[in-house]
Amino acid sequence: MGSRVAALVFVIGLLGTGAPALAQPIEPPPLRDTTPAPASMREHPAAYLLPPVAPRGNTSSSTPDAPSSSAAQTTTPPAPQPLSGSPAPQPLSGSPSPQPQSSSTSSPPVDDRANLPPPAARFAVPKDLPTVPAAVVENQNRIQPAGAQKPLEGDDLFDYLSDGRRRKRTSDSDADSKDKDKDKDGHSSHKFGDRIRDMFDFDTDKKSGHGWFCSDHAFDTFVSPVTNPFLFEDPRALTEIRPIFIYQKVPSAQPNFQGGNIWFVGAQTRVAFGDRFSLTINKLGVTGVDAGSGSPYGDHTGLAELWLGPKVTVIRDEASNTLLAVGGIFQIPIGSSNVYQNTGTLTMTPYVSGGQKFLKDNAFGSINTLASTGYSFSTDRSRSDYFYVSGHVDFDVMNTHRFYPLAEMNWYQYTTNGTANLIAGEGRDLVNFGSSAKGSGLVTWALGGRIKLTKNVELGGAYEMPLFENRDFFRYRFTTDLIWRY
Repeated sequence: MGSRVAALVFVIGLLGTGAPALAQPIEPPPLRDTTPAPASMREHPAAYLLPPVAPRGNTSSSTPDAPSSSAAQTTTPPAPQPLSGSPAPQPLSGSPSPQPQSSSTSSPPVDDRANLPPPAARFAVPKDLPTVPAAVVENQNRIQPAGAQKPLEGDDLFDYLSDGRRRKRTSDSDADSKDKDKDKDGHSSHKFGDRIRDMFDFDTDKKSGHGWFCSDHAFDTFVSPVTNPFLFEDPRALTEIRPIFIYQKVPSAQPNFQGGNIWFVGAQTRVAFGDRFSLTINKLGVTGVDAGSGSPYGDHTGLAELWLGPKVTVIRDEASNTLLAVGGIFQIPIGSSNVYQNTGTLTMTPYVSGGQKFLKDNAFGSINTLASTGYSFSTDRSRSDYFYVSGHVDFDVMNTHRFYPLAEMNWYQYTTNGTANLIAGEGRDLVNFGSSAKGSGLVTWALGGRIKLTKNVELGGAYEMPLFENRDFFRYRFTTDLIWRY
């Protein structure tokens, strides 16, 4: 019973002590100093989060009605100690230095945390940091580390995404060589397969401007040869239509025709499938054979033979301007018998054509060279077989890619006799008489030129004369053409 009375008295004492405090006016909290304190003066984060705790045993027993000197004296709680390893708290800048407390009087504990800036201000970026100019940032972005690859842009980026495969770069060559050393057998087979795939690669390439039915425009500074047009093949993959007119004068000393002329009017057509593979129609048109006034053969006109075949550009180096192509021509004698365009059954002509540019950086102009060689052999003994070599050189005046004076040379050498007709001599690329011409040959030279009327239209012409050997059906020849190229 005594303990209960003591507890009741204690509660009444507490209520009596707190009543005057509730009646006192509430003062607003003091303004906080938002100036960030130095790191050395900041308290440990735990000091901000935990409220101050008064030490035990400091409860005052005095009442407001009867204060006593002994009860008025209170013990100041000790300041919170920093954690182990943290710096000791320092007073804020501008705050009064702590004064030593007298032993006679005691003051309530002072909470310095009210003057600290809010957490957002303590973690804000300092305002006194120097700013970096935009030009410095842009220059740093432009700097590429050694060996870095230039990012793809524009057409290169579109080409990279549309191809669906990774294009080789110069920086990749070392990695490729290391991979090949690891597995030579496996990589050699892949290398051969890649070459076959690239040879028949029909994907569109924006750089060279090729694709389905589009000419290879990476070598537009070259021009096609003029003379020997049915056999002298351009090594590029082209899509074009080429009307041709040839007029050849026959010497009056020819015993069968005793003069006269042989002419051809027709066209060539080429279709490119990518930058390497193409189909060519080398000869399609009408041929006329006009004998001299004293010849019993007379004048005749009829359909010419049909010549066509495939062509593959195996080397096309844009950096060195080098071209090399291989192909074949099938000479199909489906023409008129009146003009000797139906001799035998078939002649096949495998050939090699190449091109090379020289002095491409010369201010006066560059030099382009073309060459082709092949052998025409028949599937029966009715037609004559022959070997040929053709050469071409032109000069790109001032590198304007418009005017091209040129010179060309052709050599024909017959290796077998035909059995179709008893005629002295042979007609080479215009007519295969199937006569006895084994061992006879002819070398011709020509001067002419080409002019590019537009980017896709060329006009060419050349005058050709025999240089030496047998001039049986060749006194002189004039060749002209017009090219529409896609």
